[in-house]
Amino acid sequence: MTVDVSSQAAIATLTLTNQQLKEDKTLSLLTKLAPLGQLTIKTPKKGSLSLALHNGSNPTVLTERNAIVRSLCGMGLHYALDSHPYYLLGGHGSKSNACADSAVALSSIASWMSFVDTNLPLTGDDLGPKVESIVNQFQEYFASHAFLAPTAVPSLADIDLYFRLMATLSQLPNSLLIGSPVTRYMVAVDARLKQMAQLKNITFLFPRFSVGLPDPVPKFYYGDELDLDSMFQGKALDVAVAKPAAKSAAAAAGSGDGGDTKAAAEKKELTPEQIAAAEKRKAKQEQKAKQKANKPKQKATPSPAAELDISALELKVGQITKAWPHPDSDKLWCEEINVGEAKPRQILSGLRAFYEQSDMDQARVVVLCNLKEKKLGGIPSHGMVLCASNADHTAVEFVIPPVNAKIGERVEFANVETVEAKPQNQVAKKKLLEKLVPALLMTNEDGVMAWKGHVSQTSDGPCVAAKGMKNAQVS
Repeated sequence: MTVDVSSQAAIATLTLTNQQLKEDKTLSLLTKLAPLGQLTIKTPKKGSLSLALHNGSNPTVLTERNAIVRSLCGMGLHYALDSHPYYLLGGHGSKSNACADSAVALSSIASWMSFVDTNLPLTGDDLGPKVESIVNQFQEYFASHAFLAPTAVPSLADIDLYFRLMATLSQLPNSLLIGSPVTRYMVAVDARLKQMAQLKNITFLFPRFSVGLPDPVPKFYYGDELDLDSMFQGKALDVAVAKPAAKSAAAAAGSGDGGDTKAAAEKKELTPEQIAAAEKRKAKQEQKAKQKANKPKQKATPSPAAELDISALELKVGQITKAWPHPDSDKLWCEEINVGEAKPRQILSGLRAFYEQSDMDQARVVVLCNLKEKKLGGIPSHGMVLCASNADHTAVEFVIPPVNAKIGERVEFANVETVEAKPQNQVAKKKLLEKLVPALLMTNEDGVMAWKGHVSQTSDGPCVAAKGMKNAQVS
């Protein structure tokens, strides 16, 4: 359809159902960014998607989805979304900017949107193995291109692709994404979406991309670095071997004739006096053993080593499904978090200074679950979201699980035996949180959460600080 741009007023009416608005994140974003008064949105219970561009009594009506979103970024709203600070058509939409480069950019945006719409539809059956093939095509393309079209910032086509990929990347193994061109691309578009929401001062809840590692930028090694992991593992192994040996030696020293192992080895050459002395020592030891046996038994108390074990705490992979501000506190977010239980948990977190509401929604987090419910500002909170923070608490970021870790999966720690977590009342009564977490639960040099140096782990890899904060307290 050819539309005379010069004859179109910057007033449009978008008609779609609430379900369409919810499913189509690109359209949802454009309705948020649209200048006040220029776009009217109608959401009938039934009806098909359409955009009416008002021009007197004869509006031009668009019904094809891609044409509608491009029009909203271009002529439909007189290029308000293709100028500072958005540039969703790369700044090429207006006729005043027409040139050969602009024509190429606009054509590229349209072509990529058609490709994405064909291969990654908004709705439909599970794409299954096809997803990996499509992502591999993008891996090759983004190895030499920053964005889909020749634009300085992510365009409408990039935003459309971002939301389609977010719905399908969970079907892929984490190994395909770590350090890949697609990961670098998704991080860039994610940052641009957040920036646009902040520029417009809007609340736009969208699925955030997390690579599951502290830094998608590859690290380079030259072959002469110290292998610290092997060194520490070796030390741990030496200790583990040495302890039984020491115990065995002690047992030998205290056996038989009172511990004189050399005399025991040369027992055949003992003098009568030595034999008498050994028997006297043995009788004395037997008398002490009887006295000990006759003493009233005292209730056994767990050793500090057994009690102070991170496995006493139940850490689970969770996902925030809803977040809203506390009505009486400017520091607290109220959250509903899915941790694989029958219903979401309500947890309150003092993160208002560090996270926007849009950052909270659908964020994957690590939740400490076996805490007693308590009220914060009069509202019940049942659990704690783990975050890494610097020494003066001026920087705080989520501890996040890997992309494909299962919701409700328990977070374990390398070389720490995983046992049943302690009941909530014991955690409170014995103050296990205070004993196990401060100065013990930290991020390491790679931003990975670890307890006493034992790295956290899930079925899909370690849990990490969302932005890679190193050597930070986790609480």
